[in-house]
Amino acid sequence: MIIVFSKDRAFQLEACLRTLLAQCQDVANVPVRVLWTASSANHRQAYDVLREIYKSQSSLRIEFVEESNFRRDLTLILGNFEVGSWRDRFVRWLMRGGSTSSPQSFSQALIGLCSRPVPAMLFVVDDTLFLRPFHFAECSRTLLASNDALAFSLRLGQGLTHFYMGNCSQAVPEMTLVDDSRKIYQFRWTEAKGDFEYPLEVSSSILKLGLILPRLLRKKWHSPNTLELALANMTGRYRERHPMLLTFQQPRAVSVPLNIVQKDFTENRHGGQDRYHPDALCARFLQGVRADLSRLERFQTTSVHAEVDLLPAG
Repeated sequence: MIIVFSKDRAFQLEACLRTLLAQCQDVANVPVRVLWTASSANHRQAYDVLREIYKSQSSLRIEFVEESNFRRDLTLILGNFEVGSWRDRFVRWLMRGGSTSSPQSFSQALIGLCSRPVPAMLFVVDDTLFLRPFHFAECSRTLLASNDALAFSLRLGQGLTHFYMGNCSQAVPEMTLVDDSRKIYQFRWTEAKGDFEYPLEVSSSILKLGLILPRLLRKKWHSPNTLELALANMTGRYRERHPMLLTFQQPRAVSVPLNIVQKDFTENRHGGQDRYHPDALCARFLQGVRADLSRLERFQTTSVHAEVDLLPAG
């Protein structure tokens, strides 16, 4: 399964999904869930436009899920619950405060209900763009077949010498070839620095859900950014048994931090230009403007983040 987090970014989400459909070679066979939320009527209208576009493409398995409670909504998706099932209804009841049990018992109840999650989950955020072809099923099988690997990063690779968030250089760790035909490598994230020491992230990584979900459900998180923080705080638990991270030789994805919509970590580095303000992009989207992705042809990056100009000329 692939899940995309989105807030007030229909313009960027459209570009993200367009590149995902172009580069994920087996996307027609993979359930895609877009967990979205809008802070205004204009942003909601933009998502309505985007939903109608994909609603007409019956060959794709893309479902838009409007966020009402991020933790509950994501738990239901991660647990692979059928909408309307007794498990679905029971989790909703639990998270509405229907249980008077202790937090520990509450977590245990959720873990028991989520005992059959999808094996692997690709987390994506709406300012991610996919650059090169990949097969979700092949990446997932490679990850699940490796006992040492904690995750499969689509954003890492060789040549990423710049750490955007720290605005400094970073060393590329020594990588070992795992699959020559697909140019899949592995490296020790436990000995790496910068972006390479961050194995559990939500922009473009495939995670072993069965491995991380029981512990994740015991953590506190309420948004994509606090979810990522919870994942980061869990990594120490996996250092000894899962010290490896899988990646391609060349990155399959890049994050394009043109603006910021989240309220949890407002100091995160981003482009900040007025023309890329979420409200400005929303207005352009409703006027029919779409991202110009021609700049991605033969695009090379030295960082997992790149401020790619997405607005068409003129």
